Amino acid sequence: MNYQISEEELNRLERLQGQLDLIAGLCAMAGEDSSLISVKGLLAFLDERSNDLKRVLEATTTRQECNLAQKTMKYCDWVFALRIAGGDTLSMPGGAAQSITDKLSNEATVDEDMSSVLKEWRSVLARAKLTSNNPEQRRRKAATTK
Repeated sequence: MNYQISEEELNRLERLQGQLDLIAGLCAMAGEDSSLISVKGLLAFLDERSNDLKRVLEATTTRQECNLAQKTMKYCDWVFALRIAGGDTLSMPGGAAQSITDKLSNEATVDEDMSSVLKEWRSVLARAKLTSNNPEQRRRKAATTK
């Protein structure tokens, strides 16, 4: 299986690695002298780092579940999206635009970088809707496909 993490999640993991290295070094330096490190402070630190890891793992698991549930864009969805963006609204299977919108919305929920793609897709749909409502353009389009 492949898992994706966002840049922010990667940064969190790298910070976590550095922080854990710091704690390991401090523990090694302290040795038997426990006055250098407060147990309460160490537990609070480790608890927060554990929460960082949980957030990254939850996000990764959510992405995998969405992928398995077919809620993510597949190659055929991208082909349909490109056709719609190119003005071909007549030869699309019923519900293709809504399915793409739903999948992009889901992806934007899971991956904040996809929100700009969703916004652009909605603009494409608005332009396509304006075009498909124009009877003259529909006649021209039908004539060119014959």
